[in-house]
Amino acid sequence: MDESKRQPEEHEVLAEIHQVISNNPDFGSKRVASSIKSSNPDWHIADKRVN
Repeated sequence: MDESKRQPEEHEVLAEIHQVISNNPDFGSKRVASSIKSSNPDWHIADKRVN
């Protein structure tokens, strides 16, 4: 894992998922994961964690 990236806490991931879905209710899980990754480049997060 890249040293500059960190594993976010569960509450951080859930808050980010909620925000993305609230702003983009038509997004599926892959687009939600992509949006989270682009808005949090310092996070190391697997797509499975967003599903």
